Amino acid sequence: MYLTMATVIAPDKKLDNEIIYYFTFPTYALKIPLRSGDTLLFNPLIPHSCSNPKYKESYIMSAYVSNKTVLKKKKIEQSN
Repeated sequence: MYLTMATVIAPDKKLDNEIIYYFTFPTYALKIPLRSGDTLLFNPLIPHSCSNPKYKESYIMSAYVSNKTVLKKKKIEQSN
């Protein structure tokens, strides 16, 4: 429905400059390195995936809106 956001968090501040995950778009043969604190906005309709984390207790969190949670206007029929 809308763009999706993915954010990465490492378990230790010392790892801020380390690549924690690779976010991939197989259709385009593209991989994006993500470090702690990085945020990626992407179109969720394009096939995507994420690698396993380089370090334990690392997290990748996503925020998205699904079609089920969006209110849609109903068509109002006009009577003539």
